[in-house]
Amino acid sequence: MARRSNFIESNDNFREQNLRFVRNEFEDNINQFFEGANPSGGNQQAPPRRDSLIVQPTPGQKRAAAGSGLEGQKRRRVSTSRKFIIGGYSLPYIESNRQPLPQPEGESYAVTFFEQQPNYNTHPYANEDGTVDNHEESESDSESIDSHRSDNRGGNNGGRASKKIRTRLRKMWTKMYREKNYKDWKNWWKDFKWCGAEINKKLEKFGNINIQHRFIPKYGKASTEQVVKKVITAAHMGLEKNTNKVYRNMRSIFLLMNETVLDNLSEEQMLQVQDLIRSIPNHLWLYKIRSMVFLWKMFHDSLKTRTSTFVQAASELKAVSRSWENPLFHWLAKQAFDELKAVSEIAWPDHNKVYPQLDG
Repeated sequence: MARRSNFIESNDNFREQNLRFVRNEFEDNINQFFEGANPSGGNQQAPPRRDSLIVQPTPGQKRAAAGSGLEGQKRRRVSTSRKFIIGGYSLPYIESNRQPLPQPEGESYAVTFFEQQPNYNTHPYANEDGTVDNHEESESDSESIDSHRSDNRGGNNGGRASKKIRTRLRKMWTKMYREKNYKDWKNWWKDFKWCGAEINKKLEKFGNINIQHRFIPKYGKASTEQVVKKVITAAHMGLEKNTNKVYRNMRSIFLLMNETVLDNLSEEQMLQVQDLIRSIPNHLWLYKIRSMVFLWKMFHDSLKTRTSTFVQAASELKAVSRSWENPLFHWLAKQAFDELKAVSEIAWPDHNKVYPQLDG
């Protein structure tokens, strides 16, 4: 019996060793699989301790949820204390870091501009809201703001004229910007400082009216969700793309400040809008803002001094006149001029010395 007992005990030991060998081989394969998920080996966690992968659940224990498959994506960090301000409206600050910024966020001209709450009064020296402007935008925001659709009822002459004007002005602006080096603040103010006073004179003639409702998005029968998407798309076009629709691009900035739009942003859209604003390079921001002042100057010259050569037909002159009688056109020009002056005071070391001495 002793030999029988020894045989059984020996056989049991062999079986246990064999089972342990099979189990360890199985776990080695699993560990190698987990290690293979990070072939670089950099900062990877040590494989789970042997015998730790095969765990029987305790009674009542729920199965662990499956992974989302998004572990490789960067997590969004929503700050509970810090805010992202758009037109005086506070949004939860969402940190993305999905791309390097062109400049630190605290040095972004666009971020600083969007933080301010606009004064929608057309009078340049008024602080009160003013009476509501009864003028309505004549075209839907789903169409070109620059198309002047309201005067196209009898045909497309007005639309064709506006398109020709935009194309011609874009070529002139691109050439002048490079040849006269308008990136240089002194060169810029030598030619455009006088515009500030003239813009204010024109705005004074419109009186004390409030034009905030002119920035209510109009997209026909679109739902609120659809309107929000279209406004964001328009902002991307206006701020990121090199288009020749200067008036529309400038207006898209203030459409994005509409409180109804901001109230209905999803978290993903909040991130999208915040990334859009803080990702605008300062040089591109200044180029777009300067474009609006340049547009105002060219319209002024064509109507007041007749020194501009970009208007070549009666229909084109009519299109320019329509814009000139629109208070929103001059209000947008003032926002652009004031923004340039504010940036110049900070970015140009000689501003306080040279600017006051320039004509204008």
